[in-house]
Amino acid sequence: MGNPRYASGRWAWAICDRCGLRWNAPRLGTERQTNLRCCPDCIDDPYPYWCFSRPVDAQSLRNPRPDVPLQNAVPNLTDEEWEALD
Repeated sequence: MGNPRYASGRWAWAICDRCGLRWNAPRLGTERQTNLRCCPDCIDDPYPYWCFSRPVDAQSLRNPRPDVPLQNAVPNLTDEEWEALD
């Protein structure tokens, strides 16, 4: 049994849950707080304090390496060779 298919509803009529007027179904919007299907005249703007902005976490590195001093990273160099690099 396949997935059910629905009609697009492009020409369908629907009733606004607030004012009860008949509107074209795709023109009705759904309110986030009440889940009502309302016409563009009746739909409420979302309350700004309910729309939380979540802080973004910092991205971590793919192949992190520990912070070590450069002299500890390459132990084969002598002090004279380190001075030559500076």
